Amino acid sequence: MKKLVIFKLNGNLRKGGFDATIEVGLDGDRASLELEGKLPENPELADAIACHWEEKYRPLGMSYRIKPGNIIYSGSIHRVKECQTSAAALRDRVNRWLKSESFQNLNLQLRSELNREDEIRILLRTNDPLLHKLPWHKWDFFDSYSNAEIAFSSPQFIKPPDPLQPPNKGKVKILVILGHSERINVERDREILNNLDKNRAEVKFLNEPDGKQINDSLWEQGWDIIFFAGHSETVEDIGRIYINPTESLTFERDSQLWYGLRKAVERGLKLAIFNSCDGLGLAKQLDDLHIPQMIVMRDFVADLVAQEFLKQFLKNYISGQPLYLAAREAREFLQGMEEDLPCASWLPVIWQNPAAIPPRWDALVPEPPASPSQRKKRSWRTLLFASLVVASLVLGVRSLGWLQPAELKTYDQMMRLRPSEGTDRRLLIVEVTEDDLTLPEQKNRKDSLSDLALSKLIEKLEAYEPRAIGLNIIRDFPVDENVPQLRAQFQQNDRVYGACRARDTKTYPSLSPPPDLPTHRVGFIDDESDSDGVVRRHLLFMDRSATSKCQSNYEFSVRLAWHYLKQEGIRQSFQGKNLQLGQTVFKRLQSPVGAYQKADTRGGQILLNYRPSEQVAETVTLENVLRDSVPAENVRDRIVLIGANNLAAPRVVTPYQAKFPVVRLQAHAISQILNAVLENRPLMGFLPRWCDALWIFVWSGVGGALAIYCGSRLQWRIAGGLALTILWGASNVLLLQGFWVPFIPAVLGLGGASVLGLWLRQNSVFRPSPALLGGLGAMLLLHILLVPSTPFLSGAIALATAGTATLAVRQSQRQRLS
Repeated sequence: MKKLVIFKLNGNLRKGGFDATIEVGLDGDRASLELEGKLPENPELADAIACHWEEKYRPLGMSYRIKPGNIIYSGSIHRVKECQTSAAALRDRVNRWLKSESFQNLNLQLRSELNREDEIRILLRTNDPLLHKLPWHKWDFFDSYSNAEIAFSSPQFIKPPDPLQPPNKGKVKILVILGHSERINVERDREILNNLDKNRAEVKFLNEPDGKQINDSLWEQGWDIIFFAGHSETVEDIGRIYINPTESLTFERDSQLWYGLRKAVERGLKLAIFNSCDGLGLAKQLDDLHIPQMIVMRDFVADLVAQEFLKQFLKNYISGQPLYLAAREAREFLQGMEEDLPCASWLPVIWQNPAAIPPRWDALVPEPPASPSQRKKRSWRTLLFASLVVASLVLGVRSLGWLQPAELKTYDQMMRLRPSEGTDRRLLIVEVTEDDLTLPEQKNRKDSLSDLALSKLIEKLEAYEPRAIGLNIIRDFPVDENVPQLRAQFQQNDRVYGACRARDTKTYPSLSPPPDLPTHRVGFIDDESDSDGVVRRHLLFMDRSATSKCQSNYEFSVRLAWHYLKQEGIRQSFQGKNLQLGQTVFKRLQSPVGAYQKADTRGGQILLNYRPSEQVAETVTLENVLRDSVPAENVRDRIVLIGANNLAAPRVVTPYQAKFPVVRLQAHAISQILNAVLENRPLMGFLPRWCDALWIFVWSGVGGALAIYCGSRLQWRIAGGLALTILWGASNVLLLQGFWVPFIPAVLGLGGASVLGLWLRQNSVFRPSPALLGGLGAMLLLHILLVPSTPFLSGAIALATAGTATLAVRQSQRQRLS
């Protein structure tokens, strides 16, 4: 996050101290916090500042960029050590002063408002010239905040005017003034600037010019950066540059260059760099011209220091670093020279107009206006790039199963939103409730139904001629010898079907069917629950286990539905490994498929298309039937399911957020089969893998299009909300037709491509090539064609896609900024 801290100090270091105010806010926005405190007077610190610069630093014998003859050179190893000792003492004094009791609370509050990772610009606004000589960068605050840098500013300011002409097309315009160069080597500055990429920067050199030449150049065109190297000095707060052996200039109002520089600011001048000595006076004078940013040297600067700073600053700035951090890193680089050149890293300072935001290098190099056809071509390439990258990433993440929980929950929500279909008139459910357990017929029961009650129930139902009677209560014990009629009903009545449990699980063991029922009238009732315990799949058939107590290959609902359909003249067969009833094929799930990227789909599993209604079928109790309270038409020609719905009855969790007794789950399964075969009610299923991928890619494309073609953030948000609504509606409509389409992956594609596209549009840093787009498209095809059952390979391809895209973007940035 980018933060701006404005530090106002009003007062005097020698007498009275300072009223301190600190404002903190986002860079480019109004302050969100204002803190007040005090810094005490400190005459000893003021004396130490003057002593260090005047008596310890300036007498060193170095090739200063100051007017020849104005300084006595008497450097020695002894003086170097003295200067280093003085610098260390001044640093310690500064930190003690900033830890004053009257300032400490403000200091701590400031640190609590900032994060160490923040990019922080600190503007020190004061009129006290001694504070401009203070080594603020040695404040221990900057040790903790490595992305922070300080700049100076006057207490009063005016916002720089908006440029009078369009930005330069494609190149940074730099005016370089190489002034009087006696005893210094400005040719090294020329060499550094001359090595800038000619395609990105246009540099004009003026070598020891006169005032008229500089003035003419300022008026002839707009400049982004003005650079000066040569001799300069500040005398009584007036800065002066020496442009040739006989001529010098100041920047007071109505001076020779005043109006030329004002015109340069009006035309878009962003930065002035004075790589010369004692530049604080220059900065104060030029501040009246409202130059957005200046970099000057705090005091006398050695040739080598000035040149190394220029080299490192340009290297950092052109590579994409913000101006402040580029200057800080270049300044810190100079610290390695301080063994021989003390205080080298103390010299470069930024002078900032508070109303201006420092531009990055790439902001100084706007692209030339593109033709409509070029803009359209670039937009389509950016759109395709964002869509391919995000779709591939989503498919990779999905293949690892990370989206499965969210997709299942969304599916449940969609299932609950479907319109009611009413009860299925082909079914009747007879439930044994808690009250039914106390009926006289239930006296000798072993489970929910006694043999006597079950025999009487079958007898009552038989009188009404149902199509089939399914006993959804597992009875793995023989019929009571006192109820022989039940054995006869099991053996001789081909309408009666029973249940067993085929698999041993942690919840239920394998259980045998009623011993007196023929195998062809027995079906297993093993349910298929997902990892969250919800039953969304239905097992139609499976291979028998030799050790299982239940030797049925077919599920209970399939047995009953087949019995019903045979009387309609419909035959059962297999199409490959898929069960077929009449013309209806029940296609097996084979993981990975759709939302099920990590699921056990062995056997003949299908999605269970629950009947959306409060009751899947008309439901009566055991007592209702035994007491003849059920009309004959409610039984005749129907499949009657008998099951338990008492406290001890097993239950299952469904997408409807309710625990069903197992008998109702079987009713939903039978209803699904019958209505699919007889009325073409859609079976629930997934799109082919390639259709899923295309669906995700299309919605990723929609997201990219929103980012690229929406003119404002408000339009982007409104269009994004509309697209999300359409996606939700389309997914629900398709679900009604039996197609479970990937909603969550499509949402991620829509949002991800929209954010990526917006970033590419705002930064304008990337133009994907056809070769890159072709490579990303090939990677997307690998997800679909080559790795349908290898999720980790698919994830690896997704990572490769992300890496390729990231490297391409960074390479494009480096090429454009180099």
